[in-house]
Order: sequence, then C-alpha cells, then structure tokens
Amino acid sequence: MQIMKAFRDFDLCFAAPYAVTTKDLEKVYFLVDTERGTIRAMMLNAIISLKILLRERPDAVVTTGAEIVVPLCYLAKLLLGTKIIFIETFARVISPSFTGRIIYPIADVFLVQWKSLLKYYGTKAKYIGRLF
Repeated sequence: MQIMKAFRDFDLCFAAPYAVTTKDLEKVYFLVDTERGTIRAMMLNAIISLKILLRERPDAVVTTGAEIVVPLCYLAKLLLGTKIIFIETFARVISPSFTGRIIYPIADVFLVQWKSLLKYYGTKAKYIGRLF
C-alpha cells in the first residue's frame, strides 16, 4: 500500500488475502491463505488466479511476495506473457524469502530493499533501498 502513489495513473486491481488492510480496496480479488505451502490452497489460488487473469488481462503484476501470489505470477507469465515485478519484502534483511526464490526466474524486474540480499540472487536483482 505504501507504493500506491506510483500507480495512481494506472487501472488497478488487487489480488490479496482477505484482511483488515485489504477488505475495503476497490476492485479486489481475494486469494486463499496458503498456510505455508498447503497444496490445496495453492490449487485454489491457481483457479482463482486464472479467473482473475482471464477477466483482467494485466500488463504487469507487481507483488511484494507472500506465497499466495506464486500461482498468479506463473500463470500470468506463462499464459499471457505478463511482466512480473517483484519487490522483496522489507522484513527480509539477511536471507531471501521463499517466494522471492520461486518468483526470481520469471521476474522481469526484481527489487530488494537491503543490499545484503543481492548476494543471494543473480544479476537481475537490483537494490532500491527502503520503499517507505
């Protein structure tokens, strides 16, 4: 939510877990909490993601991670050729996230907020500093 100003001129939709911070967003699709890798939840998210992608046909997916976006990102890239922009969470200081490692191969833009993370990723990763 802290980077929303950068997207004010774009037609946006959101794919997020249902939460206090997301429940009142305009044009939001709710994904299922994956409970750290639950296969059933990932499959449900793949179905929901496919519906979102076919309806919205996004030019880009911007994400700060969480496992729930993995099916969305892969389906977007493979089916529509959508640009994937991944921003590693600020909470990751000394080691990469699980989601970051999975999304890195398909990311068109891969950003980290701590220089210490650059050593874990390839040359595609770029240090941008704090976003907030």
